[in-house]
Amino acid sequence: MDFYESSYGKETTDARTEAITQLTADALRETGAEPIKLLEVGSGNGTSLAAVVLLLNTTHGVDPNRLQVSAWDISQTGVSEAKEIGFDAHVRDITQAGLPAEVEDRYHIILFTEVLEHVVDTGLTMRNLHELLLPGGFLVITTPNLAAWYNRIILLFGLQPHMTEVSFEPHRFGNRLFERLLGEEQGKSHMAGHLRVFTLKALKEFMEYHEFKILKCVGVANQGDVISRIVARVWKGGAGDVALLAQKCA
Repeated sequence: MDFYESSYGKETTDARTEAITQLTADALRETGAEPIKLLEVGSGNGTSLAAVVLLLNTTHGVDPNRLQVSAWDISQTGVSEAKEIGFDAHVRDITQAGLPAEVEDRYHIILFTEVLEHVVDTGLTMRNLHELLLPGGFLVITTPNLAAWYNRIILLFGLQPHMTEVSFEPHRFGNRLFERLLGEEQGKSHMAGHLRVFTLKALKEFMEYHEFKILKCVGVANQGDVISRIVARVWKGGAGDVALLAQKCA
């Protein structure tokens, strides 16, 4: 918990924001309710959520007044910052057993982006998300892809896959290559805190197991290089990140 109090989400990539916005816009087109209750779980300081709401308006013509937006995070600091930019933000832990029974609201759309990989009990988390959605509600989820094209290569050389870590210590154990590529000083690497890692196939099967119907999948380049951008467009299974739009089945 101490790690995530200070390592809450503070920023995102343009490619990921665009993917989340597109999938959210797709969900909005299928939602006739007014206002639409939208929740981001793992909102950090609200920066990503604010960018999505802005893009929904400027790119997809979504009137912000149609949206009733809420934000949850486990970081008190992140929630305080999200409140400062105007969000209805609360400290809540999606991994808590019985959480839905403590929350009165239910939501048309939930954004759960770059969070699943930080969770120990992913099954309980998905059951909570399922219960928090209204019947027929939508879930937008993103997570790093264990089978990203660069991980497939570096595993051939016995290196630790990128964005998988063996501890919270600021060292890239087993993968000094990325430490050098990212220009990090030894012993001062940025640790993402990822605990669970998914391939695209595993993520799809996992969500279907938890009674979600996969509606759309897109690859996301979480690195800015040309190869990553091309791969994300033509080969979802090799993209750095994967983003899914799913609908609650029951």
